[in-house]
Order: sequence, then structure tokens, then C-alpha cells
Amino acid sequence: MMCMNIRKYFHFKDFRELKQIELVIAIFSFVPIICYILVALLLSIIAFFSLINAGMVLIHMFEGGEVILGIAHGIHAILLTVIIIELFETVVIYLRTKHVPILILMMVGLTAMIRHALIFSFEDVQVIDIVATAIVMLVLICGIYVLRDSSDNAKIMAE
Repeated sequence: MMCMNIRKYFHFKDFRELKQIELVIAIFSFVPIICYILVALLLSIIAFFSLINAGMVLIHMFEGGEVILGIAHGIHAILLTVIIIELFETVVIYLRTKHVPILILMMVGLTAMIRHALIFSFEDVQVIDIVATAIVMLVLICGIYVLRDSSDNAKIMAE
């Protein structure tokens, strides 16, 4: 199939020249796959350590005496682990289908913004930061709604 695409756009006088270009394209097509596999491996390692960190935060929550602050840090650590796992799932879906699932990436962004918003009570935050975070969250929620609605319509039309 790739050979047909190349022949469609380029005109070669020598068939050997075409075979060499097809070989180069085949080699270069493996580069993104290898990179995604390495990213998946690194995300797996990071997710494992993030999960351990979340567990340690929850254990230290009861030892330190400040339970409310510990709960906030625990939720913060757990949401980071969820974000990493969702990114890992995105890479796995790409390796299976060769498509990047935009809906999942938007959900990862929304999770990250929720995680970011949770730390507002522990820092001196300016109003513009809160407003900007709220706007980004609203845009992500609207985008998720539109994409989810359009994917439901596509499923209905396919049936």
C-alpha cells in the first residue's frame, strides 16, 4: 500500500530507486513506534513510583497530626498518579490504533487542572490565576462534551 502511495506522487525512471526510498520510509516509520514504546516504559516506571509516593503521603498523614493538610496532599498525589496512568493509556491506544485519542488527552488536562485548583487553598494565589484556571477548565469541559457528543453521533450513524 505504501508503494502505491509513493508511485502515485513520485515518478521514478529506475525501479531500484523506488525500492531504496520505500526501504528508507519503512525504517523511518519505526522511529515513532520505538519512541512511543520508550515513553510507555518510562511512564510505567513513573506511575509505579508515583503510586508508592501516594501511599507514603497517606501513611504520613496519620503520623503528622494535620489530617486535613494530609488529605489534600494525598489527593494531590493520587491525582498525579491518575494523570500518569491516563497518559500511559493514551500511548497504549496510539500503539494499537495509530491514532491519538484527543478525548482522553482532554480528560488528562481536566484532571491536571483540578489537581492544580486543589492547591489554591495552600498558596497565596492571585485572582487572575483562579480565573484563568476556571476558564481553562470550562474550555476543557466544553471540549469533552462536544467530542463525546460527536463520537456518540458517529456511532449512531455507523449503525
